[in-house]
Amino acid sequence: LAVGRGVYERIAGHRIRLVLVVRAARTAPATGLRFAYQNGRVQSPWTDVPITASYAPLSFVWTAPKERGGPENDAVIIEPGLPGDGTAIDVRSVRIEILG
Repeated sequence: LAVGRGVYERIAGHRIRLVLVVRAARTAPATGLRFAYQNGRVQSPWTDVPITASYAPLSFVWTAPKERGGPENDAVIIEPGLPGDGTAIDVRSVRIEILG
């Protein structure tokens, strides 16, 4: 998921919470997923979580680096199931919160 330009400047050096609202897809449902935030060439640790057939919020907290180390665009990386297993998820929303 590409994160729009200008986000880096707003989150640099801040603790952020990345919140996804997801569920297992009705066809080929995944039982879990992992997700991370990529800021240039620096990536947050992966967060691995189980999911169900109902939408539920999933989140993690990470401190975005102060310095940019690569490409201009950030990304949210979401991998349902095991890579290559053909399973899927439905994503209702993705939100980035800057924490006090």
